[in-house]
Amino acid sequence: MGLPIASGPSQPQPNTGKITGEKSPMELFTALNPATPLDVIVVGMNKELRESDWTVKDIPENLDKLRASLQVMHKEVLDKNAMRAAKATKATEKYEQCNVSEGDYVLWSRFDERYHPKLLVTWTGPYRIKEVGEFSVVLEHLVTHELREAHTSRIKLYAEDSFEVTEEILEHVSEQGIILKVKSIARHKFVPDVKDFMLEVLWEGFEDIESSWEPL
Repeated sequence: MGLPIASGPSQPQPNTGKITGEKSPMELFTALNPATPLDVIVVGMNKELRESDWTVKDIPENLDKLRASLQVMHKEVLDKNAMRAAKATKATEKYEQCNVSEGDYVLWSRFDERYHPKLLVTWTGPYRIKEVGEFSVVLEHLVTHELREAHTSRIKLYAEDSFEVTEEILEHVSEQGIILKVKSIARHKFVPDVKDFMLEVLWEGFEDIESSWEPL
């Protein structure tokens, strides 16, 4: 639902003032206070107002002053944007670029407080690189084929894409601490020896017969 163009002025027209009770159609339609064209002019606090003589002979001079003022304002904005860009660039300079390509094999450093309570860096892998971004890469696990994203500062080159993945490499990777995802919990039981409950956990990506009993 829209207002006719004729209802746009904020003040009532002479021939409608008596009908609308000296209220503008916009105010009656929206119940909002009427706006004036001056409402869009923002004047800074504690600043003196300057009067300009807009006679015909002064128009070119005043227009040049206005354009110069706009150029100064725009330059300040551009300078601030340039400073932000320079700061962002400097913040990323400390990271060494990792020259890797899709298909290469890398080692990935991760923290696992379950195996390393002191948050020591552990290099795992190798992983195959599936995608290369500006500051991160997508790694593929050689056994589970799970994909994960890693920052380039957390990887180092292991071998190029011509590297042959042998059974020994796959066995080495499978013996590392693979992060498993729970598919479902089959059942539970109470173990008197430890005085605690145990859960039979089915793992995503593995057969049901490969389930394991885990402490609660």
